[in-house]
Amino acid sequence: MATSAPTSDSTIKAAHLYINGLKSKIGQLRKVVRKHKIQVLAISGTRLDKNVKDEEVKLKGFKLFRKDRDRNGGGVALYIQDHNKIMNTPEKAPDCEMIWVTVSPNPCATLLVGCCYNPDLNEESVNKILKQFQNLEKKGKDVLLMGNFTIDWLSESKLKTKIEQETTECGLNQLVEDPTRVTEHEATCIDHIYTNIPDQCSDVTFTEAAFSDHLLLTVNVTTSIRIKAAHLNINDLKSNIAEIRDVVKKHPFQVLAISQTYLDNKVKDKEVKLEGFKLFRRDRDSTGGGVALYIQGNIRTRKHPKEEPDCEMIWVTVSPHDSRPLLVGCCYNQDKKKNSLERILERIRKLKITTNYKEVLLMGNFNIDWLFESDLKKKIEEVTTECGLSQLVTQPTRRTGDEATCIDHIYSDIPDRCSAVSHTEVEFSDHLLLTVTVTTICS
Repeated sequence: MATSAPTSDSTIKAAHLYINGLKSKIGQLRKVVRKHKIQVLAISGTRLDKNVKDEEVKLKGFKLFRKDRDRNGGGVALYIQDHNKIMNTPEKAPDCEMIWVTVSPNPCATLLVGCCYNPDLNEESVNKILKQFQNLEKKGKDVLLMGNFTIDWLSESKLKTKIEQETTECGLNQLVEDPTRVTEHEATCIDHIYTNIPDQCSDVTFTEAAFSDHLLLTVNVTTSIRIKAAHLNINDLKSNIAEIRDVVKKHPFQVLAISQTYLDNKVKDKEVKLEGFKLFRRDRDSTGGGVALYIQGNIRTRKHPKEEPDCEMIWVTVSPHDSRPLLVGCCYNQDKKKNSLERILERIRKLKITTNYKEVLLMGNFNIDWLFESDLKKKIEEVTTECGLSQLVTQPTRRTGDEATCIDHIYSDIPDRCSAVSHTEVEFSDHLLLTVTVTTICS
């Protein structure tokens, strides 16, 4: 059976079917997958045990992940098309019939896919499933969970109310609102699809399968592309490059902004390189200042060549795969004088006027305490707000003696698609490492 090509690098066609015996129906299932060009397939009611080899129920061009009960009932499985990278060891819930796999259709996008089968209409069984839901928020990923939950979404009941309330609290929406199983006496919606990205899910369809009394559900999912970005004021990049390399290994970024690099034209790129990253830099000299941006090598980039002579700022456009371009900047405001800040603000104004970019991420050491009211703080807040930028950092970023200041800032015009900023201490700087994850939308 030929593997169907994906519609794009970031769109996945996913499907679920309750099959009530996978091994005896594998031939018919192969035809369904080929006809509907499915890339991720969740199967509930597999009725497999350890005596059934993967080879007996394989789909050509797919990886198989399964959690069996026995041949009398139950069991779940996930088929993931080969071109999708699997990012983790499959997670099998210990006390319910559920399996999870993290799928990556491209290097910057991931989707946590799950399949569930709830065999019993009782509160104990539902509570075990809901416990798994509660763990999803901690993972911070796009989620797609499909399965037979044996709870009719079209009929009000205590269990339906419970699962609806709990999933809503966990940020999940249930997408299926029509019957998924039709018998002579009733039509019920017991096969569900839950996700935390409903706006990126489309075309939920219902198709009869001759070998099941449940309908085949399909949905197109446009995965989010997430860019993990970080900033650190370092006070001499060259002498701390080994420590920076260790930090990048521990906290995998796609974008790293460095202020106060202390570099000059005598320092070669290879002396401060990070493996797998492109380096963009604007030097002052070896006694202070300077900014740099490291961008992961598999991301398309374009540096903005124009640089203001008296403004330590660098801008690079990053375009990961199918997403909209993101304009990333790094800035260092060398002193707390009005003229220095004015040059930075003028550069920000020009960028918003002269470019057609709508998505901006600017990081740096601005040397203006966001936690203390001052004329300079008021000025930068007024101008950035006029330009549609929000400042995301609200906690101290530098501690010296008894003083704690918020002088490292992150500005963006898409704050609703930026995660909370995390603050991490590093031994080689008195500034904190700031990290933020930016969700970009596919073009």
